[in-house]
Amino acid sequence: MPKKKELTKLEIAEKKSKGLVKDDVLRVAKDLKMKKPNDEEVIRILTAYPSAQEDDPTGTWNLVIEDLLYNLKDLMKFDDLYT
Repeated sequence: MPKKKELTKLEIAEKKSKGLVKDDVLRVAKDLKMKKPNDEEVIRILTAYPSAQEDDPTGTWNLVIEDLLYNLKDLMKFDDLYT
């Protein structure tokens, strides 16, 4: 029986993000003419997305991602405190 492949942090974050993937985050950043987020930043945004979407149920997915991108520094600081 083949050994099960270990998921990467990015793959785990994508599974938890309600259907969003890395390319969605990169596309929103590009549309906003922002610096391209690195993988760690993308993982943090995808991980934060579900609760951010719940906090703003009327916001479209790309607006929620936009807000998370603009607040990325604070998001990363917060995550560092609790990880």
